[in-house]
Amino acid sequence: MTKVKIVDMERCIGCEVCEKVCEFLNSKPRAKIIAANDGVLVPVTCLHCTVPVCVNVCPTGAVYKEGEGPVRFRRNRCIGCRLCVAACPFGVPDIDLAKGFMTKCDLCMERSRDDLPPACVELCPTGAMMYGEYEEVVERSKSKTVSLLTGKRVIQREPERKAGHRGD
Repeated sequence: MTKVKIVDMERCIGCEVCEKVCEFLNSKPRAKIIAANDGVLVPVTCLHCTVPVCVNVCPTGAVYKEGEGPVRFRRNRCIGCRLCVAACPFGVPDIDLAKGFMTKCDLCMERSRDDLPPACVELCPTGAMMYGEYEEVVERSKSKTVSLLTGKRVIQREPERKAGHRGD
C-alpha cells in the first residue's frame, strides 16, 4: 500500500512547526518553508513521486524508491553530484555542503518502522498535513476541494459502498 503526505493550504497557517520539528529530528530541516510572492508561507517537502526523476538521474543509487512507497536516500552512497537537485521539478533535494551529501524528506523513516506518521503530520497544530493510504488521503482531499468550490459540506460514502451498488 502506498502512503502519501499532502498539505491542505486552507488550514496551513505558516507557523513553521513542520520545519522546526524536522530540523530537531534531523539536525537540518528536510521540509522547507518558503514565502510565496504574496508573502504567504508555504511548506515545501518531497512529494514522493510515483516516477521520481531524482531516482532516475542518481548515478550511485543513493536516491531510491521503496517499492510503491516513499523516495528515500542512502547517505553513504551519495557523492554530492547534485543531479537530483537539478532534476527535481519541485526543488526539494538539498545538498548539505558541510557534510557533502543530499538531504530530503524521507517521511520519517525511523518513525514509519514503528507505524507512526511523520513528525510534521503529528505535530501540525491545525491538521493541515494529511498522511495515510493514497486512496484515503486523495478522497479526503477531493472532499475538501469540492466543499470549498461549492460551499457545501460533502458527506463521504463508506468505503464498502460503491455508486450503483444495490447491496444484493
